[in-house]
Amino acid sequence: MHLSFGHRFLCVLGFSGLSTTAAVAQANLITPVRGQITDAAAATPVPGAVVRWLQSATTDATTTDNAGTFSLVRPARAGQLVISALGYRADTITVAATDNAFVRVALRRSQELAEVKVEARALAYSALTPTNAQVISSRDLTKSACCNLAESFETNASVEVSTTDAVSGAKQIQLLGLDGAYSLLTVDNLPALRGLATPYRLSYLSGTWIESIDIIKGMGSVVNGYESIAGQVNVRLREPEKTERLLFNAYGNDLGKFDLNLNLATPLGKKVSTALLLHSDHLGRRVDRNNDGFLDLPLATQYNLFNKWKYKSGTGLVSELGLGALRETRQGGQVAFREDSPGTGYGTGLSTNRYTAYAKTSYTWPGRPYQSLGLLLSGTSHAFDSYYGRRTYDGTQHTGLATLLFQSIIGTTAHTYRAGLSYQHDDYRET
Repeated sequence: MHLSFGHRFLCVLGFSGLSTTAAVAQANLITPVRGQITDAAAATPVPGAVVRWLQSATTDATTTDNAGTFSLVRPARAGQLVISALGYRADTITVAATDNAFVRVALRRSQELAEVKVEARALAYSALTPTNAQVISSRDLTKSACCNLAESFETNASVEVSTTDAVSGAKQIQLLGLDGAYSLLTVDNLPALRGLATPYRLSYLSGTWIESIDIIKGMGSVVNGYESIAGQVNVRLREPEKTERLLFNAYGNDLGKFDLNLNLATPLGKKVSTALLLHSDHLGRRVDRNNDGFLDLPLATQYNLFNKWKYKSGTGLVSELGLGALRETRQGGQVAFREDSPGTGYGTGLSTNRYTAYAKTSYTWPGRPYQSLGLLLSGTSHAFDSYYGRRTYDGTQHTGLATLLFQSIIGTTAHTYRAGLSYQHDDYRET
């Protein structure tokens, strides 16, 4: 009896020990490891940190919540927790199989990345406006050597520039396949380079003067003029307060053409700024590469300047003044032609003097940026003397424009209206 009792006692004790070990292992598997991940420098929670076991058969992992806390299933034996987060150095800690304490880990920040600059280009086409509009920015103009406005459209498919007279070098723009006379050309939203200046107007604006070009295909707004049947091209000249203080540009090629450009801008106080734009080009070499006896390009010399002033009161009043002057001579025809030697062949000649001035004043109501009143004034004097062989053609044009505009909204800014008066005077004298 004594021996059998002893054996029975040992067997019961052995089974009891096995049951205790299994219970502990089962408890460790059921009870997860909990903890919090914080920033070592700022002592703030780190959300989104990844917590996983190192060298574990299980692939269980978790991430911390907004408070930086986590809960992860515990393995049967001791293991190492690996904590990693974006922008922080990864850390590894050892967790015992019987450790039920709340784990706290402070991560140190890794070396910060250098500054990243993201640039975006403005949309060239917008479907939100009722007109088919496109903008050629100053960056687009750098795709090709743009010496004047005519060459600014070489990389643009919307506007086509064609040569109307190879002898004199006259060019015109075409929108929607229509002649340039049906397109309105404006400078700073004022009708310009029209009338007698149309044949050579694309060479009257230097490429370095242009800030951007707005193109509207189809009927444009009557606010800017009534001649936009096929479309409108608006050239924005450089603003005195935004352009470079000094810009010098020189260009030359094997045809003997030279271009010089100088832009000067300076502020004259907090409210007044001015910009002086100078341009000169010269082509004095007689070139006939196709050997047809006529000049491939007409001889030409141009001196062009434009002075722009801008005043901003800071209380809603903005005023702008512009003054321009141009002198140009052209000579084309046969290579042997000399202007001072009659009978040397057929030739053409053109001498142009042009003076322009404009003033724009606008007032915006305080607290109502959508409501404004504007007065636009401009005047042009354009005169030329020309000959085509034995025929002469002289012309003089004096143009004056006055426009008064009021702009406001109806209810919201989605409904805008403009009302005003416009008066234009044209005086043409041709012989």
